[in-house]
Amino acid sequence: VKGAENFTLSYKDAKTLQDYMFHKLLSLAGTYKLPVVIHTGMQSGNGNNNIMNSDPALLSGIFSQYPEIEFALYHGSYPYGGKLATLAKNFKNVYVDMSWVYAISPSYSERYLHEWLETVPVNKIMAFGGDMRCVENIYGEILTAKYIISKVLISKVQDGYFTEDEAKVI
Repeated sequence: VKGAENFTLSYKDAKTLQDYMFHKLLSLAGTYKLPVVIHTGMQSGNGNNNIMNSDPALLSGIFSQYPEIEFALYHGSYPYGGKLATLAKNFKNVYVDMSWVYAISPSYSERYLHEWLETVPVNKIMAFGGDMRCVENIYGEILTAKYIISKVLISKVQDGYFTEDEAKVI
């Protein structure tokens, strides 16, 4: 580009470059046995994001093509929780990451944590994590997460889905 301020790439050329770079990075992740996190579902931004482009099911081919790479899908893929459950259950290399989802929607977090505990191996659910930028948000997120996780586990024990001892291990 050599610093040309008015330089632009056509969509076709930009997509070709993006695809090349994405697959190159995945190849490196596979070589070095590094996990890959991908933002799925609702994205922050200026309102120009097309939610349909962030459907985690669109990544199914990638999960198949790179079975040696572990993929963590951020934000509980809001609002695609059911699809995320299916992906994490059917692909051994796909994991649920609930970072930021408690802030997006506490009720979504609670509803899908219930479902994910029933459908996804528990070792594939990261119930707290983050890509927050400031400590205040992390603190608020962890308080909400603790409340919702506790509420869901208590409910699962009361319903007989887990024993109390099983819930403590989870």
